[in-house]
Order: sequence, then structure tokens, then C-alpha cells
Amino acid sequence: MKGDELAALVALRDRLARQIDETNSARDVAALSRMLDRVLERIGQQQRDAGKRQQPGHRTKKDEIAERRRQREAERRAKFGNG
Repeated sequence: MKGDELAALVALRDRLARQIDETNSARDVAALSRMLDRVLERIGQQQRDAGKRQQPGHRTKKDEIAERRRQREAERRAKFGNG
């Protein structure tokens, strides 16, 4: 899903850049520039997150929650058995 989202953001970035180049309206340039700035921030965040996920030993919040859930389940089984 993340790759699809990043691809969509890149396509949106390119479209906004083309629209900025093609418009003659200062008002439109301002609005499009704000949108482009937000899209660039999101692209940057996606790329930073992807880089973090590729680092050995990096754990996301989701990984931490899943680990705690596994630990609780193991403790429950040890205490009460497999049932």
C-alpha cells in the first residue's frame, strides 16, 4: 500500500508542477504552491519512513504492539495452558 501511495503522491506532484507552470493567475499559483508543498512533505515522510523500515533492527509501532501481544499470549498460555 505504501508504494501505491508514494506513486500517487509523485503523480500528484508532477501534475501540480505542470499546473503551476501553465497558469497565469497569481491566485492559482499560490494555491497550487501550497498544495505542492504539502505533497512534497508527504513524499519526504514516505521516503524517510521507507528508509527507516529498511534499516536492520528497525521496529515500527505496529511491530512493538504485535510483540507485546505475542508476549501476553505466551504468558496466558503458560499460566492457563493452551485452551
